[in-house]
Amino acid sequence: REVFTKQRVLSNQFAFYLLSLLLGVVIVTVLHNICKIIGAYIGGYKILYFNCFGLRIENHENKLKVKFSLSLDYLLTTSLRFVSKDEKEERNPLPIFLSGFAGDLLFIGICLLIFFLNNPQKGTLLSYYSIYVLLYGLSVTLYELLPVRQDEANDMYNIIRTHNEEDRIAYNLYYINISREMNGKDPIRHDFENYESFYRSQILYFNYLDKLYDNKLEEGLNYIKTLSEVEGYVPDND
Repeated sequence: REVFTKQRVLSNQFAFYLLSLLLGVVIVTVLHNICKIIGAYIGGYKILYFNCFGLRIENHENKLKVKFSLSLDYLLTTSLRFVSKDEKEERNPLPIFLSGFAGDLLFIGICLLIFFLNNPQKGTLLSYYSIYVLLYGLSVTLYELLPVRQDEANDMYNIIRTHNEEDRIAYNLYYINISREMNGKDPIRHDFENYESFYRSQILYFNYLDKLYDNKLEEGLNYIKTLSEVEGYVPDND
């Protein structure tokens, strides 16, 4: 009977921690991305695509297309990306990234409010849940705050990599060209003085395609040569 009681306690503890983990990650992710969508629309952007563990929703000129893939590139990632409305290259994406952190602050505030409203001195179950949900949810916030590129370019990394005008133009052009590629349109070519940055280096591929589609292969190969010179800036999956 004592062994059975211990097993039951361990099972309850496991269920408590697992539920706290799932609630924390899901709630903070939802709030983070909802606030990013709001920030994007305020800043003049619209959703380009959304990936979530194999499910992909794409915006094809304001017509949604839903796909599902068992590819590891889809199954192991979640991402929400935006494109500048009317293909304007000069927009500043900063509100997108900052609004995501505003969603994280909202999550923290909700968890703390629940904690203090549920008699934490007596250690009520809801007060315990709110703290553990908060702690697990903060792992998502920490991921977005780390100023290094991981499997995806996170918010802090994007803030750093779009701090000047040329990189903001390159960021916008990158997603504009992804959108044009999704809709069967030719890419927009843009020449920079140098391509030694995360987003500017990725524009070289679209510049090459533009020349290739114009039957100017020799000129296009010059972009490939430049791309090989700055390959250290290009992400591995591109």
